[in-house]
Amino acid sequence: MEHNIFNLKEYLIQKKSSILTSWFHLLLEVYPKEARRHLQNQKNQFSNPVGSNYYQGLETIYGELIEDMDNDRLYQALDKILRIKAVQNLSPSQAISFIFSLKKVVRESLIKDFKNDKIPFMELLQLENRIDDLALLAFSIYIDCRETIYKLRIHEIKTKCELLERVNK
Repeated sequence: MEHNIFNLKEYLIQKKSSILTSWFHLLLEVYPKEARRHLQNQKNQFSNPVGSNYYQGLETIYGELIEDMDNDRLYQALDKILRIKAVQNLSPSQAISFIFSLKKVVRESLIKDFKNDKIPFMELLQLENRIDDLALLAFSIYIDCRETIYKLRIHEIKTKCELLERVNK
């Protein structure tokens, strides 16, 4: 790939499909092999709603990182992914590690395409700072989701206890 003036944004738009696919596969690494195989078939939202939601969420996040970083759209896309991960009871580090893996995917793509060329460090650094900010937002969303789950469980336990007390009277 030859470039006179390198533009990271244009490069990321051009490489969207391959970067998203690699990022999606890294997101699935926290799952066992059999589950990964099923989730990778993200195309049909009805037979594979989790994989579909993951891929759609990543696609939105990727677009926002390249463009304006609209906080509402980022929040919704992250929430779509992290609600699922919260229900699956993953640790916070397992749940949000996919955010940081985007750095790896972008770096590997740049190195592959620009072996000896100079990659503009400042543009890459700005992107990585955006990814770090995104990880902080993801952590907050994940913790909020887990808190909601704990509150629901406590409410369920209280309801069962009240029922048992009525039955035992």
